[in-house]
Amino acid sequence: MVVYWLILQLRGEGSVYVPCSLLPGVCEGSFNTVFDWVRREENEFGEVTYRFNTYFLRHGWYWMYENRFNRTRYGDPIPLVVGWRGLPPSDIDGFVHIWTWNKDVTLFFK
Repeated sequence: MVVYWLILQLRGEGSVYVPCSLLPGVCEGSFNTVFDWVRREENEFGEVTYRFNTYFLRHGWYWMYENRFNRTRYGDPIPLVVGWRGLPPSDIDGFVHIWTWNKDVTLFFK
């Protein structure tokens, strides 16, 4: 069975289904959780930009899918404790991002 993950595009042609087997790194089996994270950033000129990435978490490792480049980040997977300080070292089961005009809250569940 081939596992597919739907990658949503904020720009471009719409949604893309990517076989998980095409993600670099150790990619056999299932993931604990997969989520999309949109974040607002300002550059040095005060201009607002939005970053959008998809994250795949399995046990103590994570992969970041760079949606704008249609690939995972080079060097992934990375240990969860390196990229996400403050989280338990493994087995994150869920993610919720609450983003409104006055809130930006990220919750992880184990």
